[in-house]
Amino acid sequence: MKFVKLIGAVAGLMIATVGNAYVYDDEAGGCYLFQADKMIKRGVCLISTEAIHGNIYRDLSFEGKTYELHENAEKSNVVHKLNKMPAKLYYRNSRFPKIILNIDDLDSYPFLTCYKNKSVDICYRELVQKPDELG
Repeated sequence: MKFVKLIGAVAGLMIATVGNAYVYDDEAGGCYLFQADKMIKRGVCLISTEAIHGNIYRDLSFEGKTYELHENAEKSNVVHKLNKMPAKLYYRNSRFPKIILNIDDLDSYPFLTCYKNKSVDICYRELVQKPDELG
């Protein structure tokens, strides 16, 4: 009887875990590498995204490398990581890649989402808007 309860508990845990995970379709995006605030590379990249228990994992495949972005949005103190290292999240104007200092300006023009740590400074944007973002 204990074995049956154990199997039921494990199955319930697996269903709960899968129920809180979502894998999005891969999509094409634009990726930009910066060094000392100057763009050094830009081009098309593949964006792979999944959300699990308040965590968002996004892989950017660009120029033969994969950049792993992680956002823990469940905590009151949001944590951002780039390649498993703490990172700063910031935004740039996508037309003139200047840093956007006022977050209220994000609605004014297309923007890049950027992650920066000690060794990497990468930005991305989705090339196609999702249906729920079209208004």
